[in-house]
Amino acid sequence: MISGSLPPMMCGVGDYTNKLIDALKKNPNLKLGVITSKEAIMWKPPSGIDIFPIMNNWNLFEAYRIHRAIRAWKPDVVHVQFPTQGYKNGQLIWLLPIIGWLNGAKIVETWHGWYDIRQALKVLLKALIPGVIIYVHPTFREEFPRLMNWVFWNKKTILIKNASAIPRSKLSEFEKISLRKKCSNESERLFSFFGFVYPHKGVERLFEIANPNRDRLLIVGKVEEETAYGQKILSLSNSEPWRGKVTITGFLPEAEAADLLAISDAVVLPMMIGAGEWNTSVHAGVQQGTFVLTTSVHKNGYVEKDNVYFSKIGDVNEMKQALDKYSGRHLTIDNLSSQSEWDEIAKKHSESYSNLMNKSSSKVMP
Repeated sequence: MISGSLPPMMCGVGDYTNKLIDALKKNPNLKLGVITSKEAIMWKPPSGIDIFPIMNNWNLFEAYRIHRAIRAWKPDVVHVQFPTQGYKNGQLIWLLPIIGWLNGAKIVETWHGWYDIRQALKVLLKALIPGVIIYVHPTFREEFPRLMNWVFWNKKTILIKNASAIPRSKLSEFEKISLRKKCSNESERLFSFFGFVYPHKGVERLFEIANPNRDRLLIVGKVEEETAYGQKILSLSNSEPWRGKVTITGFLPEAEAADLLAISDAVVLPMMIGAGEWNTSVHAGVQQGTFVLTTSVHKNGYVEKDNVYFSKIGDVNEMKQALDKYSGRHLTIDNLSSQSEWDEIAKKHSESYSNLMNKSSSKVMP
């Protein structure tokens, strides 16, 4: 049984969970169930998956709903995703492993980020329960606060790398040319940002990196107008000299987002905390063969096989130079791996469930 947020809720971890479930269902030895928020009641999951859209919120008063669902469905494994936007600030997330364990299930957790020392008391609740921690960031263990390494004393940790949450564009070359003409003229470079518009994504840097005299910007994502940061991005978009040269698409279906990235000269992700193979937006651009410009704490320079340039964080001049040199480069489909990354991710998850249960067949609540 998996707990977390899923489409139609707007959440990167929700997209990850959706892709994982879709790949896991191919394993005949797994029966899958999902506990999620009531907003997902209209979501049509893949066939053969039990959905429990029962959570009004993730506050402590809702614990009985989780307990009741787990007790009734009787999973072998409860797999919890941390964090997701669907949890919001609910405190119940810290008790999910305990609730699953008290109901006789083995516990698997995927940690999509770190916790810091300020959260030590809350993390202690999760540390009490033995199980497996899956992480997506290659340097997760090295960068985890040393003073909190006690959280791993009774757990096995496994690195399972991330993948793109959107598919490869299926547009023909003619269709790409046609769509490109709708988005920009022939003399302009078209740069896209893809993902959630949050301060740590560095979206405002787009307006420094790109040149309004020759570039057009696509922000493929939703700008939350009610937030100070959203208002800042909207103000920059409507200011001179960018007025009329910025398109904000809002949330799009996966295929439409893929098409826009595929026709772009570059996918520009000026992350303020650095990016890497754990970042789904980077994977989304690479999936299309489009040149990706992003930042990194650990890497610097152009990676030819992926068509990605890693700049130093905040170095606008370096990012400008990288765009001048590499934008417009596209890898052909033959240069891209045809292996299903999500099938491989699902295989590793299935193996972790089997090892935990000591059997090949499991009933999993991811």
